[in-house]
Amino acid sequence: MTDKISFTALVLAGDRQGENLVADEAGVQRKVLSLISGRPMAAYCLQALASSEKISRVIILSNQSSDIEEGLADYLPEGLEIQFMEGESSPVRSVLAYVKSKDIQFPLLIMTADNPLITARITDEFLEAALGEQAEFVVGLASETSVEKRFPGAGRTYYHFSDENYTGCNLYVMFGAGATRTIEFWTKVENKRKKMIKILWAFGPLNALAVLLGRYSLDRAFVRASKVLKTRIRPVILEDGSAAMDVDRPMHLKIASDVIDLARENPKDQ
Repeated sequence: MTDKISFTALVLAGDRQGENLVADEAGVQRKVLSLISGRPMAAYCLQALASSEKISRVIILSNQSSDIEEGLADYLPEGLEIQFMEGESSPVRSVLAYVKSKDIQFPLLIMTADNPLITARITDEFLEAALGEQAEFVVGLASETSVEKRFPGAGRTYYHFSDENYTGCNLYVMFGAGATRTIEFWTKVENKRKKMIKILWAFGPLNALAVLLGRYSLDRAFVRASKVLKTRIRPVILEDGSAAMDVDRPMHLKIASDVIDLARENPKDQ
């Protein structure tokens, strides 16, 4: 075990421009306020952070942050310092603005508020593993095998490598200002986040082709990405497929609700 280190958690709760199908399905104006088993989905994320052994402070970033603050007012966990802040025009730009501010405290956990299945256990396992990577920036991933075993046909987007296919968990750690280069790079490609080929191409044609042809293992791909971004970036593979089950589509509302209801009925199984 590593020495105890406290993290600040930066929780992204804003909405992207355009259609908001999840919010429409849930009958609310803001996606992260969609009710799942009687509670806003963002409340589950906050509870996980409050129960974590490693989180000392939470900052919730969103556009029109007063809406989010009002919607979560009755669900804020006790014993956790929580601050609401106005974000920028997109989640990534909100992160960039924050890490360039004078208020920044490292290490910084970055996560989204749209995964109601995140738990304190998953959070602490991720942070503990991230500490052991000796990296500037760490990315949480889950294998296709683990996600599809628990949530078959859930419609996740996978990146294909020679050893396994992986999807993102919207969990990241910045260990210092040097990792800002990674955030700056992401602002240039965030509009292509669902178009794998275009994102890969941003790392250079040779790297893109190597991944597309299955020539790179996950580890090799991160070595190459680190060289391109001049930042040591490392992956952490989370065994629990729930870590990757953020609510991206209306169908995910029921998936999350079913899991939460089952956990309430059988708490000893969790």
